[in-house]
Amino acid sequence: TDLNEIPQKLTNCVLLLGPWIHHNVIVFTKVIRLYKEYFKTNPLISSDTDEEEDSSPTLVPFAQIQSTFKNVKDAEIYKILTESLLLGLQFIPSNPALNYELWELIKPLPWQLRYKIYFGLKTKTLGSSSSNASSAIYPELMAHKANITKETKMILRRISKENLKQFGRQIGKLSHRGMLVVYDVILKQVEMYENMGEWLNESLKYCTSLGYDMFSFVITEHLTTFSAESMGTTGGAFTNLAHFIGMFYKKYYIGTEMIGMVKYLMNC
Repeated sequence: TDLNEIPQKLTNCVLLLGPWIHHNVIVFTKVIRLYKEYFKTNPLISSDTDEEEDSSPTLVPFAQIQSTFKNVKDAEIYKILTESLLLGLQFIPSNPALNYELWELIKPLPWQLRYKIYFGLKTKTLGSSSSNASSAIYPELMAHKANITKETKMILRRISKENLKQFGRQIGKLSHRGMLVVYDVILKQVEMYENMGEWLNESLKYCTSLGYDMFSFVITEHLTTFSAESMGTTGGAFTNLAHFIGMFYKKYYIGTEMIGMVKYLMNC
């Protein structure tokens, strides 16, 4: 089959399968590789087009993020990843190799589009603040979120400097099938307990490149929840989070793109 025929022949099938594509990991992997080859020959954004910079202090207008696409291909890859591939990954037991396959597909995308994709995935796995309608489409996702959240909290209650290696690996395994859920719980824990920052930062060494990119998104979105007006009551949490962010980027700066965080700080 000609690679140029993929949008007509494969995309509709992938969207029809949705997250249930996870039932066959071989097919899942082949689909990822086909899309990788297709987008190599059909780039999403031309090389002479500069990304428009967002001047919003909240980085991106999260509420309208799903409707802001530069072209049809951006919207296509967004749907493929948020409605099937990344969603299906949540149901596959720890599989770092598949994480890396997906990262090879996502890595060439501009950071703005990657963050849109992660936000779309977040509304389906964690639910949005305004509505849980997206999660309700797949009740299994609600159960998955509850299980991952429970397991993560159990690990965080038991983790210490002495058993860091053992429980750090468990966090890594959990993150392979529930990145956004695990990272959201970790950051909430960091905001509450200053002394846990160093241990949790060390445990992230078992995550994948896709995990680090998603973690950068989750960090940036957590920062947008703070405001100058609320610092009187949340100043301690903000300080803990800021200290943890510094440790994270200092340790994992190789292979972790910081442009989203830098743009946010520049626009504050």
